[in-house]
Amino acid sequence: MTSTSSSTKKVILAKSIDWDAWISFVRKRAKANRIWEYVDLSLTDKPGQPDHPQKPVLARLVGGGVDPMALEVYKLDIIEYKSELAEYERKEKNRIEEKKTATGQRTAADQQVT
Repeated sequence: MTSTSSSTKKVILAKSIDWDAWISFVRKRAKANRIWEYVDLSLTDKPGQPDHPQKPVLARLVGGGVDPMALEVYKLDIIEYKSELAEYERKEKNRIEEKKTATGQRTAADQQVT
């Protein structure tokens, strides 16, 4: 069931007896990557995909100029947007990697069973 290398532990779901070790492994990786809420089978209400943050728009005055206060607010909004975008991209990357890992584990389990 389990093979170990120097840096990672692999758990293969080949038989029903492997379930506890396998789901524990998946849970730990998903929690470490902060995506467990997206793969937790016990939840009845599944969360949706994370929303891509919307880039703020600088409000312009009627003549095309910019109000100095609006510019300051815009600068703060841009800082917040960049932070939210980085978090979104990190979650997306982790979600994609976990999906690849889960698919690979299913494939390995299918090969073990057949």
